[in-house]
Amino acid sequence: MVIEGEIATTQLIERLLLACQRFGVQYTKVYFSSLSFRDLDRQAVPLFVRCGDPDLPVWIDLLRRAGHPYLYYIDDNFWELQGDSPVALYYRDSGVRKSLECALTHANQVLTNSEVLASYLQRFSDRIRVLPPFFDFGLIEGCVREQTPELRIGFAGSPTRIGESPCSSQKLSSM
Repeated sequence: MVIEGEIATTQLIERLLLACQRFGVQYTKVYFSSLSFRDLDRQAVPLFVRCGDPDLPVWIDLLRRAGHPYLYYIDDNFWELQGDSPVALYYRDSGVRKSLECALTHANQVLTNSEVLASYLQRFSDRIRVLPPFFDFGLIEGCVREQTPELRIGFAGSPTRIGESPCSSQKLSSM
């Protein structure tokens, strides 16, 4: 598993990989900034998680020339990010966009959890798999769906989103 940093997404995927160890899946977490050839033996299948580093195409090219498969996981539509947060500015950078598109275009499989995102990503690849969500609320004893016409959207995000509101004129506490 190759990551750029510790965020909620990478921690969830790591938990999933940990749970898969009983089925013979072995994994190592490597930060992109310290990725080396030693991390890519013949049996390893790199899983790049949300990586957009401008140096990523170098690794993608090396993997492709070696005939070595890799997976790419993405859970956000980085092309549609709005605002001027550090995350939005990072993913709007032309070098980052080129890296994302290169990684998606050449991945043996692009993994996501959203049919909507998968549909958007088809412009880059037709090798997209939609995985089930990470959490099944049916596993919680006594968890009953609330019968209300109100629509609620749950969101797990990183600390970089603190203070951001989809409704800029409203305070978070009044939403």
